[in-house]
Amino acid sequence: MEDKWKRYFIKWSETEMFQQKVREAEDIISTAGRYSNPAILFSGGKDSTVGVHLTLQQFPNIPIFHYDFTYNMPRPIAKELIDNLKAIGGKNIIIEKEYSKVKGDKGFFSAINKFLKDNNVDVVISCLRAEESGKRKRLIDDKKDFLGVRNIFPIGSWDWRDVWAYIVVNNLPYPKVYDKYAKFYGWDKARFSAFFSEDLDYLGARNVDNVLMWKIRNKL
Repeated sequence: MEDKWKRYFIKWSETEMFQQKVREAEDIISTAGRYSNPAILFSGGKDSTVGVHLTLQQFPNIPIFHYDFTYNMPRPIAKELIDNLKAIGGKNIIIEKEYSKVKGDKGFFSAINKFLKDNNVDVVISCLRAEESGKRKRLIDDKKDFLGVRNIFPIGSWDWRDVWAYIVVNNLPYPKVYDKYAKFYGWDKARFSAFFSEDLDYLGARNVDNVLMWKIRNKL
């Protein structure tokens, strides 16, 4: 990240608006303590990096589920995600890999459902933000359960500046592919959810992997 952007996000972190959102997120996360078996999902992108770090301050041993899109995610980046997760304090990490027989979103939801049942999860701390898409906003506003499990959204009201400010001031690691995309799309539009696969378009972003990441894709 360029120094000018780091300075901008540091300034943003000093605003009362940002600090209030952090306090609200901490309060929402604390409600997970009312449940027996909370868990959190980690995609590896900026939002889940922030959500997991916030959560680990209160629940350092919480189970963290990560789904590895094996057939779409470049292996160096997949490794970077787990290295980042461990660097921010993740300990109880459960990784499920995509298999050729069950690919795309079907495999994704099947793996999560199995994780929830195997671990008797009764509340999921979700790192989705309403700003990302209309679908996510409706999900957050309606406070719907996720696969039959209670879902809470600590950073649901955050915008892109809040997310990057939190990352910068806490010196959190993030996928370096963001640096490439931000040069073209800006830090407000650089999103990790669909960099590599059209299968992930349902998450709310078009994939651009064959434009900027074609060299890595050709090595898969």
